[in-house]
Amino acid sequence: MDLSDSDSCGLVFRLEDNTLLEATNVNEFQNFENGDLVWISYKETAGASLCKLGTIVKIRCLTEREF
Repeated sequence: MDLSDSDSCGLVFRLEDNTLLEATNVNEFQNFENGDLVWISYKETAGASLCKLGTIVKIRCLTEREF
């Protein structure tokens, strides 16, 4: 989800179980548009939540998927 309209949020990933992820390193990966489907590998990490919506994670791998 693209929450960049808010003061402190950017991209937030929603998993199939509706869990929300806030990635600390999302800028290291290809730009995706709101609604794109991706495969994501991540590790939970410590940090302050900017959006206060989801789990703070560091992305290990992020690739586009078709379905």
